[in-house]
Order: sequence, then C-alpha cells, then structure tokens
Amino acid sequence: MGWFGGFTMGTSSRLPDDFEQVAVGEEVVALTANKIVRGSDFVPREAKSGLISVENGDVRFRLDGGDDPTTEDGHYLSSGDCLVLNGTQALQRFRAVKCSTGEGDARLTATYFY
Repeated sequence: MGWFGGFTMGTSSRLPDDFEQVAVGEEVVALTANKIVRGSDFVPREAKSGLISVENGDVRFRLDGGDDPTTEDGHYLSSGDCLVLNGTQALQRFRAVKCSTGEGDARLTATYFY
C-alpha cells in the first residue's frame, strides 16, 4: 500500500454523488464519460473531482491526452494506492493500464464529486 501522508480531500463544498468500479487489464481503459458529465444538454452536471483507489494489481496512468499509458510508461499506482483528481478535464483524460503480473484484472474504484 502506498504512503498516506495525512491527506485531506478538499471538495470545495462538492457532494459525492456517483460511484463506479472499472476493470483494468492489458487494454487501456478510461473512466465512464457519462459519470463525469451527466444530465441533459441544457443542464449538464460535471464532476469537479474524483477519488480513485486501486485494488488487485498495479497500474500506470496518464492524464495529458497524448499517448496512452503502457506497462512501462505513465504514472505508477500500486495496489492499495488512492489518487485524487481535481478538474473535469483531468477526469476525462485519465487513462490506465495494468502493469503488474498476476491473474485477473486490477480494479479502479472511483467516487465523483459534483
């Protein structure tokens, strides 16, 4: 498990209002678009931040909107780590791939704050 240095999540008075779990295997995955921006075309609701935890395997991720992460390229999250992303665009650009060996997929668990 990664280091947890007295982290406090500032949600700017945002409420946690959606949740998902995403399997991460050998193929690159993204967070679900209609969870990040939901509602109608006239009144969209955008997630402003997200709390993401990793289980069952290590992953690499990228946020820059360029190349996808690979098993050797991208930011590294160990199984048990948590990541807070601030900003709708960062959530939309998040891409991950499993980089650890072992059976089965890793799992991302995400809670979205609106």
